[in-house]
Amino acid sequence: MAQLVATIRQLKLQIERLEAEASSRSQQLSEAKEAVANLEADRAIAQQREDQLRQQAAAEIKRWQVELETSRAAEAELMKMLDEVQDGIIQTNTGAQPDMS
Repeated sequence: MAQLVATIRQLKLQIERLEAEASSRSQQLSEAKEAVANLEADRAIAQQREDQLRQQAAAEIKRWQVELETSRAAEAELMKMLDEVQDGIIQTNTGAQPDMS
């Protein structure tokens, strides 16, 4: 009978230890789930920010491309005008009439 009481006492102690361990692991699991949720929220925010930055970059690239095309067109027009002026100077110096075609 004494051995049965000792065994029961050991089992109760083991149950208490296992319950404490289960409680501790449950707390760890809850903290891990909370950390995962926070990381997922952070990732979603970062993804949204990345998408915004990509859209802004694309818009800025488009704007710079338009500005570059505009500058190239203006450069071409200025070069044409310069050629016409140079032709006029050359023709004036040689006594020929300028070609206005």
